[in-house]
Amino acid sequence: MLNTAVLVLNRNYQPVHVTSVRRAFSLLYSGLARAIDNQYRLYDFDTWSSLSSANHEAISTVHRSIRVPRVVVLWAFEHLPKGSVRFSRLNIYARDHDTCQYCGAQLGR
Repeated sequence: MLNTAVLVLNRNYQPVHVTSVRRAFSLLYSGLARAIDNQYRLYDFDTWSSLSSANHEAISTVHRSIRVPRVVVLWAFEHLPKGSVRFSRLNIYARDHDTCQYCGAQLGR
């Protein structure tokens, strides 16, 4: 249960990466992230842990049962991770709209 996937969004609600439930709980507890529910409402750790865990996956502690968040929003992170594009012949043709750089002919894939 603690190693299942949780989607992490930045402050602009863009996906950043996927993490584990264990890491999501640590982000919530430290105040770096907020949990989001199906109605797109944000919760900090205290309000999230006070929600009912009926009909949801939950982690049980000594005193209460806490719902497992499926999506968390980072509170102060606005950047996107840099993606890398693989250098290949097909990617170069896609960049140049399938046009030969020597003769200018439009070639098919």
